[in-house]
Amino acid sequence: MKKVRSAFIVFLTATGSMQLTSLHAASLQSSGHGARQIGLGEAVTAGAAQGAYGIYYNPAQLALAANPEISMDYAKLLLGLTDNSNLEESYLGFIYPWKRVRGPNQALGLARSLFSLESRTQDRLVNLFSEEVFYLSYGRSFTTRMLGGQMQVGTTVKQIRRTFGDVRTNNNALDNTGKATNRADPVLSGGREKKAMSLDLGWNWRHASGWSLGLSMGDINEPNLALDPKIADKLRRSYRVGTAYQAGPYLVFVGNLELKNRIESVQDQRIALGAERLIPTAQFGSFGFRGSLGIGNRSWRTVAAGVSWKSNALSVDYGFQMPLGGLESIQGNHRISLTIRFGEAPPEEEIMDLYRKERKARERLEREIETVVGDFEKLLAASEARARDIPAAPVAQVPQAPKEIPMIQAPAAPERPKVSDSEFALAWKLYQERKKSLAPRAELVRILRHMLDTFGDRREVKREWESMQQEIARDRKDFEQIWANYKRLASMNASKEILYRALQRIVKRFEGSGVDLAEVQREMDRVRSK
Repeated sequence: MKKVRSAFIVFLTATGSMQLTSLHAASLQSSGHGARQIGLGEAVTAGAAQGAYGIYYNPAQLALAANPEISMDYAKLLLGLTDNSNLEESYLGFIYPWKRVRGPNQALGLARSLFSLESRTQDRLVNLFSEEVFYLSYGRSFTTRMLGGQMQVGTTVKQIRRTFGDVRTNNNALDNTGKATNRADPVLSGGREKKAMSLDLGWNWRHASGWSLGLSMGDINEPNLALDPKIADKLRRSYRVGTAYQAGPYLVFVGNLELKNRIESVQDQRIALGAERLIPTAQFGSFGFRGSLGIGNRSWRTVAAGVSWKSNALSVDYGFQMPLGGLESIQGNHRISLTIRFGEAPPEEEIMDLYRKERKARERLEREIETVVGDFEKLLAASEARARDIPAAPVAQVPQAPKEIPMIQAPAAPERPKVSDSEFALAWKLYQERKKSLAPRAELVRILRHMLDTFGDRREVKREWESMQQEIARDRKDFEQIWANYKRLASMNASKEILYRALQRIVKRFEGSGVDLAEVQREMDRVRSK
C-alpha cells in the first residue's frame, strides 16, 4: 500500500493498538457540506444566504433566507486510496424562514449529516466508523445604526453520535509490532458508540456597499467524545472569520480564516480564498462557475472548483476538491448537491428573472434588427447592382457637317436660333464623355436640359432624357423602400453605430442621383448627436 499521511490513518491504527488510549476527535472530521460551498473552499462564513448549508457554516445566515428550502448532498471522499477504504458523506437540511409585520427576519433549520468509513473486503464492505450529527438551528436579523447595514445572529444545537464497527481486531487487539495479543482492544472498553451535545454560534453583517463580515464559533462547549468516560477526548472549539465582497449582481469574492486545535493541542491555521461568477441566461436559468485555493500550516494545501445551474425553484451544484499536501495518489473529493426552494421568488431572484426576460426580449429584438439590417443590405445591394448595370444609351451617329455649309434662309420669327449639326455633334460628344467619366446624374440632367433647350427635340437627346427620367424614377422608388427599411430599424432602437453606418450607405448610394437627401442629412445629424 502506498504511503498515506492523512490524519484519519490515526483511526486505522487506533482500532488495532493497545497503546492508543483514545481516538482524537480530529482524526476523522467532516470535509464540509454543499457542493457550491466546497467549490468556494468553504470560505462562506460571511456574505449572502447559504440556504440550509448555513446550519453547518454559520447559523446567522439562516435569517437571510427568503423562502423555505430543502438541501441535500452526497460526496465520495479521497477517491483512489489503495487500502480499499471507502469514505462517504451525506447531508440533508431544511430551513423555514418567517417575518413578522415590522419585525425581524427569523428562520429555523433542521439538518442531519452522516460520515462513514468502510473497508472493502473480497465479498463485502465492513463498517469501521461513522459519525452522525443532528442539527437544530435558529437565526435572526437586526438593522444596526451603529455599523449600518444589516446584522444577523444565530445558534445551532447539535447531537453528535460516533459509532465504531465490529471488526475482528476489537476482541483480539494488535500490539505495536502488529502481533495479536488475544485481548480485547482497550480503546473500545467503554463500548463502540458515543453521543454528545454541542453548541455553535454565528454572527454575520452585510453592508449596502457589498461588503460582508462573518464569525462562527463551533463546538463552544467542547464535548467529550471518548468512549471511555475516564478519558478526556474533547472536540476542540473552532473559529471561523470570513469576509465577502459582492462586486456586482453576478460576481463575488470570498475569504476565510479558520483556527482549530487538533491532535495534541496543535492548532490548525487555514486560509481560503475563492471567487464565483454567475452567468444568467434568458431561458435556461443561471450557470455558475467558481474556484478557490486554500493554504495552511502542517503542509495543508487544497484547490477546489465547481459548477452549478440555478433557477428560481431549483439548484444543482457539483464541487471538486483536491488536497495538495498530506496525501498521495488520490483523485480528490467529489460532491453533488440539490436544493429545492418553495414559495415566491425573493426580490433579488425576481430582479434576475426580470433581467432574464428583458435579455430574452433584447435578444429577440437583436435578431429582428439583424433581419432588418439584412433586408436593408439586400435592397441596397440590388439598387447598386441596377445602377452599375444600366446600359449606356447608344451613341447616335451624328453626320459630320459638310465642309461647305449651304446658305439656308431662316424662317420668319424662329423660336430659337438655328444651330448646325457640327455644334450638336460637339455637345453630344461632351455629354457622352461626361457620362463615361461617371459624372453625377444631376450634372448629366443639366447638360441634357441645356441640349433640349438649345438643339430642340433631337431624337438622341430626347431618348436619353426619357431614359434618364426612368433611372431617376427607379432610384426614387429604391430610396423610398430603403428609407422605409431604415425607419423601421430606427424604431427598434438599433445601436448608434448600426444606424449611422446605414445612413452613410444611403448617402453613398444616392448622392448625385437626383434623389432629395435632405431628410437623410437631418437624420445623420440627429444620430451623430446621440
